Amino acid sequence: MVPSRRPASAEPAEPFFHLTGVRYLTMYVDDLDGIIERGVARGGRARHGPMDVGPGVRVAVLQDPDGNAIEVVDGAP
Repeated sequence: MVPSRRPASAEPAEPFFHLTGVRYLTMYVDDLDGIIERGVARGGRARHGPMDVGPGVRVAVLQDPDGNAIEVVDGAP
């Protein structure tokens, strides 16, 4: 059987930490909302957040076009 149309690509079923290599990076910033906006505009995705994780501390996890996770933290000491 050969489908008449190629199936759409799907996201990997396994989370990034099941893949080989460095796939997770944490960055400390002072403009979380701007980082999210620019990352999404350049092909990334906001996977989690932004969310408050403590007094004055916010975090988000972005995914770059290659599937790598980038944790972005604003307001950390």
